[in-house]
Amino acid sequence: KLLIPIIELPLKTDDVRGFSIFSDVSMIVLNENDICSVKLFSLFHEVYHLLKRTSGICSIEIEQEMRKKISEIQKKFQELNPDIKWVEEKNLHLTLKFLGETKENLVDDISHILEEIASTTKQFIISIENVGLFPDRKFPKVIWFGVSIGKEELKTIANRIDNTLTKLNFKKENRQFSPHLTIGRFRSNRNIDSLLKKINEERFDKPFFIKKILMLLDLFTFQ
Repeated sequence: KLLIPIIELPLKTDDVRGFSIFSDVSMIVLNENDICSVKLFSLFHEVYHLLKRTSGICSIEIEQEMRKKISEIQKKFQELNPDIKWVEEKNLHLTLKFLGETKENLVDDISHILEEIASTTKQFIISIENVGLFPDRKFPKVIWFGVSIGKEELKTIANRIDNTLTKLNFKKENRQFSPHLTIGRFRSNRNIDSLLKKINEERFDKPFFIKKILMLLDLFTFQ
């Protein structure tokens, strides 16, 4: 039998819909403010994570000053009232590799691999460039900042992570790594024309140093 306590708490709506904890005693926490259908979706999602142990990504930490600047630009876009789920300032990161479902007993091994790669990588500068949309401007799904300076260094790190993690039976990426920083995900194209005009006006050329490579564990947000 699988006995899992389920707790409902007044979680901040834009923060997280639910999360799970895997330990000697596992549990699932849901947002008590959600409607029943969302709670049910979150419940099954978190049960899956408990059965699989966890999931995560390898990423670059973004400096606090840079987070604030990006957040300021997000607020300019928000004034136009587009239908976008924005990434919160504290959750901004630059993904190097998505790990997917990951067993807990591999977390230490992954951390050691990241430590080895970080310790043998010289500090370098990254510069965030203009805003982009994926897959295109007609039917966008994601809004992001691209990387200009530091792009090749990031590709090198991402490739090292991708190649080394095959030792732990992680699959190699099928597509070429393209460094970017996601700042939001579209729900619909509401006010898209006004947003596109504003995007063309925004520029971001402040560089920052890369200081940490992190492994982030999953916190599920309902889109």
